[in-house]
Amino acid sequence: MVITLSTPSKKRPRGRNKKRKFILETGPQAEMLIKLRRRFLYVTKHYQVILQQVTGATRRIRTPEAEDSNVIVKSLCSALQNRFIVDVDISEVVCNPSTDPITRSTIPKCKLPNSKFGHISQPCTIVDRFGRILVWYFPNLLSNSHQDMLLSATKSLDRLFSRSISRKHWRTNPSYFLQDNDTWTNGTKTFSPGWFALGHGNCPIAEIKASCSIRKNMHRGVDKWLRGINIPFKFLDHLLSMTHPPLYHAATCALSKLRINPLTKVYADQWPTVFSGISPITNRVTPEHKDNFGNVAWYDQVVTLGNYQSATFNLPELGTTLEYGPGTVIQFCGNLLKHSVSSWEKGHRVCYASFFRQDVFKKLGVELPGWVTKDYYGLGLNH
Repeated sequence: MVITLSTPSKKRPRGRNKKRKFILETGPQAEMLIKLRRRFLYVTKHYQVILQQVTGATRRIRTPEAEDSNVIVKSLCSALQNRFIVDVDISEVVCNPSTDPITRSTIPKCKLPNSKFGHISQPCTIVDRFGRILVWYFPNLLSNSHQDMLLSATKSLDRLFSRSISRKHWRTNPSYFLQDNDTWTNGTKTFSPGWFALGHGNCPIAEIKASCSIRKNMHRGVDKWLRGINIPFKFLDHLLSMTHPPLYHAATCALSKLRINPLTKVYADQWPTVFSGISPITNRVTPEHKDNFGNVAWYDQVVTLGNYQSATFNLPELGTTLEYGPGTVIQFCGNLLKHSVSSWEKGHRVCYASFFRQDVFKKLGVELPGWVTKDYYGLGLNH
């Protein structure tokens, strides 16, 4: 049994004035698609305005991502339908994210149960017993054009990457970078339009400033890089507005405040995303770790690009590996879940890791959002 959604078409020559029909299955998936599409079309109007501002266009931008909302709607629907449940109340595992003090890492009350979900290659969500969404997984979501934009922009950072390798921290340790690569300059840098110097997050008189990597290198390729990643990151912000709406709106508020702060305005005006920071990384394997300075209920985001083969994104506490091919986007609670990326076969790999800073939100007086659950999408646990 099916339902038919009909939309009237514009007037056409005789014999072609027909209705366009979208055929959906009945049941939870049909209900979900209808609700997601309504919300997505509303958000897409805002996305179109942003694209026009970025490109300077005077009319509607016609790109696959802006024109056909089914790309993200279907991915969201598939991820919500393909649900893996961790049999635990996550609030019993960690402190309440709205009251938890800022620490370098989350100290759990108890360990997560090893769920042994195995290898996953289809869009999915991983949730706790009460539907709190811990992981969004979207393989092959990013279009080829957006991947090319990001790869091209990354080349602007070669000079900075060449000086970034050192043994001071595992993130820049040469032993974790691919050694036999002549095409891409190995390295990583972290950029932010406004954060605290290391160790100053709890200091009441500390001031928010742009990262040194931006302030000291705007004329060494960073300005070109920021322009190059603008449109792809507007698309990724668009995705975040669907996967974690409260976090998206809080982050938008934080960015707007950075844009009126005299110490950060110049850099925040050029910043292309609502994320607090971005770390582009070329050809590095990542050991098991948790991310710091965030919030257990917030999402970190990783986007992977390149011409490599056979990479996996590992979530060892859940007994899970995710297929990690080019164009994959994963949004997950990086402050809560240990994660790693093992080696891959052939080719080069570029990763864009994006994150939020809780201490920045607090300093700016932005309300800290909590978890997103399946209830937000109109889905009860029986679905």
